[in-house]
This record gives sequence, structure tokens and C-alpha cells, in this order.
Amino acid sequence: MRYIVVGSSSYVSFVLNAIKEVDPRGVIFYIDRSQEISKMIASQFNINYAYGDLLDPSVYQRINADMADVAIAATDSDALNIRLIELFKKVFSIPRVATIINNPMNISEYLRTGVDLIINPTATIESMMKAFISSDRWIKSSTPELFGLDVYLNRFVKETALGITLSYIRDAIKDLGDVLVFVVSREGKIIRDPLYELVEGDSVVVVTPRGLGEEAIKRITRSIERLKVLRTGVDTGITRI
Repeated sequence: MRYIVVGSSSYVSFVLNAIKEVDPRGVIFYIDRSQEISKMIASQFNINYAYGDLLDPSVYQRINADMADVAIAATDSDALNIRLIELFKKVFSIPRVATIINNPMNISEYLRTGVDLIINPTATIESMMKAFISSDRWIKSSTPELFGLDVYLNRFVKETALGITLSYIRDAIKDLGDVLVFVVSREGKIIRDPLYELVEGDSVVVVTPRGLGEEAIKRITRSIERLKVLRTGVDTGITRI
């Protein structure tokens, strides 16, 4: 496949590494305003390069951009990324266009372009930080939209005293259809046994079709709260997502 990667944001090296790993024989063109930067990056990754005004179609014509399969706008300016997406889509009809958003507040502007993938690094930071400092709380994992999945995780600590089994969690969402629920133990083992009872430090993973995850977690949370009332006689009235 043929790839075009544009910009010199701090994420460019990760983009290029990913392409090289997944498609070692792919043809990659890296483009930046600066000839020096373009040449340096191209040398580092052993790829092709071009340079010039990033919004000048002639820069891309020189590398036959209309033959590209994928283009990635990865500058440190959302305004420039948006214009690049439009250039790739409307002028060169590149089938798949991705971008890396700098400010999540600009997400609506990106969506208007018809871009195929918006990578939001801050979402990963938020979910990882929440997971690091929390327990007994559902955290939504940062999963690319193109996979069509919602993934939620919960590291159980205090609530394991309730005697929660994997089947109890599954029963709470059994009428939602295709929902995958499993446990990752403290030792890193995947557990699917429905009779397994959670112990402190176990993580429960819930995977649903996109858009169904929040409803699944609400049902599981309500079910656990009901169990807590039965076991302790205390109604917290709290739904934690």
C-alpha cells in the first residue's frame, strides 16, 4: 500500500513506526514544510520524502498522491489538519484519511470533513489515569471507532466481599445480545468460568458493539447495587460509570 504522512507533531514517529510494523513493504512518503526535517525523518525510517507548502497541491502531485491508499494529517495545528483532510479527500480522492487531533474541543470541526479516523491521544491519557488511580469503578477504554466496539474495565477490590461471580455479571446483561464478559486475574490469566467468584485485584472486561456499552454497564452496576443491599442492607443509590 502507499501512504502519505504529513506534519511534524510529536506523534509522527509513532505513526511511521506503526505503518512500518504492519506493512513492512508499504511505500511511505513523508512531507513537511522543512527540507531538513523531511530529509531527517525519511533517513531515520528509510522512507521517501517531499517538502514544501503543505496546502499546495503541486507538492502532492509530485509524489502521485492520487495513487495513495492512506493519508495521515499529523501537524500540530488542528486548522491545518482539517484543511489537509479536505485536500486529500476532495482533490486527490484518497480512500482512507486519518488525523491526530491536538485539541479535543475541535472534534466537531473534524467530523464535518468526513475523515475516516480521528486519533485522540488525550482520551488514552484520561482512561489510563482513571484506571491507575481507581478501583471498583468502570472505566471506558480508548478504542478506535473503526473497530465498532465499546470496551469497559473495572478492577474490583472492596466489592469482591459481596461474592460476585462471573455468571452474576453476565446475567445482568443477558438480554442485550452479543456482549463479551471475562475476568483478567491478578496473575494476568483470562478467566471465562461462569462459576468463578471475583477476588481482590481481579479486572472484569466488558466488550459490546459500539453504543451498547453504557447500557450494559448501567445494568451491571444496578445489579451489583441490588446484591449489596441484599448482603449488607445498605442502599447506596449510587451508579458509578
